[in-house]
Amino acid sequence: MYVCRLIILCLFFLVSTDLYANSCARAPNKIGKIDRVHFDNDFNYLSFVLVDYPYDWMLISPDYGIDKSYGKVMTAIVLTAYVTGSDVYVGYCEGDGHVNKVRISYKT
Repeated sequence: MYVCRLIILCLFFLVSTDLYANSCARAPNKIGKIDRVHFDNDFNYLSFVLVDYPYDWMLISPDYGIDKSYGKVMTAIVLTAYVTGSDVYVGYCEGDGHVNKVRISYKT
């Protein structure tokens, strides 16, 4: 079980490095529904994927971890949008996939 988790974690990091690097280069500001959400105890921030960008994992910036007020609000917005199926606007996405702004929005 431990080996399986370790392999999955290693594959995630190997694959996600390129995905994070490319996730914001194609479209720095994105609007869409959240398809998947991931949180890991080893890190202090949430990652998520939009339906229209299934391979572009985005991270709530580590500067705004869930232990900080702004990070808690961003995490709440992502989870609310995920549960309700609302569109979310992702802004200020850096080249490494770190997101500094998230808001529930509508497609334009």
